[in-house]
Amino acid sequence: MRIISIILLTFFTSCTNQNSTALEVDEATSIKGDVYFYTLKFDSTNCSVYSACDCCSSRMLFLPNYEFIAINYCTGDESYHKGKYALTEDSLFLDYYPQYVLNEYNWEIEFDTTGAVTNEYNIKIEEGKGNSISLNSFYCSDNLCFSIIDENGSYYGVKDTIPAAQLIQNMKTDGIWDKL
Repeated sequence: MRIISIILLTFFTSCTNQNSTALEVDEATSIKGDVYFYTLKFDSTNCSVYSACDCCSSRMLFLPNYEFIAINYCTGDESYHKGKYALTEDSLFLDYYPQYVLNEYNWEIEFDTTGAVTNEYNIKIEEGKGNSISLNSFYCSDNLCFSIIDENGSYYGVKDTIPAAQLIQNMKTDGIWDKL
């Protein structure tokens, strides 16, 4: 499961742009406090993303202090990566911090007939690589969207319907927020 999260992160990092200077765009196009959902397929008619697969979707929460939290979903596991972001007219720049949180499903709980295994998830702080990536921004109708298109394929992000406050509360309830 961890391998898939690393692959997903590697896919995101395949478009690095470390020499760019990013300037924040005006507040009207700010993504502060927004949640974006990312996956493989983009529907330009409805300005939405969709995909019926595991280990190919993530959410990204953009905090008001120019930090972000990327949540990668894969076969019962979730990895939480934090970093800094900057938005320009045509790009979104993400600088990932090396440390991340892995919320790993405890598969032993499904096979335990004694009741000795009580934790459904194991939360671990992992050390990864700090990476910088650049996503292209574009508009579908009046909706700000993001994409990475390279030799590995296409990945798209659109504003999600889940409120940022709910996502943050879920992370606090699960014991993730304090570890980020």
